[in-house]
Amino acid sequence: STDRRRSISSKGYTREGTAHSAARTKRSRAGAMGRGILLDGCHCTVFPIFKSMSTVRAAPERLGAVIGMAGEQDILARLEALNISFDKVQHGPVMTCDAQAAALGPVEGIILKNLLLKDKKNRLFLVTALAETPISLNLLSFRLGTGKGGLRLAPAEDVVEFLGVQPGSLTPLALSAPSAGGIAFLLDAGVQAAPKIILHPLVNTASLTLTPLDLEVFLRSINRTVTYTDLSLEPVIDRENPPDLKPLADAAVATPKREAPAAATAPEGATSSQKASAKKFQKPERAAREATLNPLDVVALAKTLAAQAAGGSSIEDDLLVQLNALRNAAYAQGYAACRGQMAATLAQHF
Repeated sequence: STDRRRSISSKGYTREGTAHSAARTKRSRAGAMGRGILLDGCHCTVFPIFKSMSTVRAAPERLGAVIGMAGEQDILARLEALNISFDKVQHGPVMTCDAQAAALGPVEGIILKNLLLKDKKNRLFLVTALAETPISLNLLSFRLGTGKGGLRLAPAEDVVEFLGVQPGSLTPLALSAPSAGGIAFLLDAGVQAAPKIILHPLVNTASLTLTPLDLEVFLRSINRTVTYTDLSLEPVIDRENPPDLKPLADAAVATPKREAPAAATAPEGATSSQKASAKKFQKPERAAREATLNPLDVVALAKTLAAQAAGGSSIEDDLLVQLNALRNAAYAQGYAACRGQMAATLAQHF
């Protein structure tokens, strides 16, 4: 059967795609939580700390310009043009492998995690791996020849600008973006043996199930060389044994550096306290972040949303955007505490 737009309602979700009855293996739920320095999260920059709250406020508008049904439909059309069979499942927004597994319910397949990494030379690396594959940034840095501590998670701005997706929606399908040409791609060797894999179609409100061979067909269609990498390998690296993944890093293109905002200066004749205040705000990103991390801001947000709901407006979309923004801003200083405060405030209004 090749009914490409069949829809099936089952347990509260809708499945669309090619009606194929191929056997599927249960997806792995293991390894979704990081241990030590190993990164086992589902997506790169799941909860990134934005460099400034102005970036957080601007994020929804920026994301809206590049994310939406149009991008998703373009990817689905491309897959169909390549005669790639897939199943599509719609679900709520998911930011982790565990959340994606819960949203998919009985759908079988191996969930993939995706990390966008950046080195000191501003080169980007997209790593796609099985959810249970441990990834050590230190080890990967040595294998790429970037040195100790040479890799870090790329900021959310890079996810949007170069891959055209929002954080939490990372997928190897995003390599089709014109701005992604300079990004190096590492594909976990474990993916090749998976009967079925699950990935996002540019948005984290849907998942696609297809085969690794189908993914290879797609990657070759956008002029990507498909090479599987054993990410668990710990090769000897010394003078006689150069980094085995260095050619991949050398082929990556450095992204332009972003200009830093102009520093604030105190007016002539200012008092010592005024000068100290101006010196602090020479780092506007830090100042903006500190100014908005006050729990009272969370209370104000909750009251605003409550007022919208009382007026009959739907707050679901705004709530999701604001919760993601809150998570990004407050992650390093205790997101759990802020979430509890928000829940308590909302409870007083509903």
